[in-house]
Amino acid sequence: MAKDGKFANDDNAANTREAIKNATVSAVTKTLDALTIAIRNTINAGLKQLKTL
Repeated sequence: MAKDGKFANDDNAANTREAIKNATVSAVTKTLDALTIAIRNTINAGLKQLKTL
């Protein structure tokens, strides 16, 4: 993204489509990574509780 919420690429429709696709893939990947970390931390916390029993 560049100034004024516009994509930093040419005005060509194919390039714009590719830029949007890449931005979407990046956002989904980051979200899934964050969820993976949260799930892993939750599982680890549960396993630590089981160890203490």
